[in-house]
Amino acid sequence: MIYRVVMNDAGHHQHTAAADILRQFHGYDHLPEPHRGVSDLFHVLATELVFRIPESPALAAGLRKLLTAREACVHASLEAGGQ
Repeated sequence: MIYRVVMNDAGHHQHTAAADILRQFHGYDHLPEPHRGVSDLFHVLATELVFRIPESPALAAGLRKLLTAREACVHASLEAGGQ
């Protein structure tokens, strides 16, 4: 896993807001296939966005909304699969 880090005023590394949100996209191994694949699509997209878009409040907001969308899509997948 690669996360963006920045130096704070005290000279210590700290994770950016986007990196903190990106961490929440991990941890879908408990899902059975094909539901795991649905979650993984969102993880891949979120990772790409973090690397392509400069850190900003808008990026963090977009990632939070993407996280919400992932939860809804995984739920829909589980309902459709009967699990």
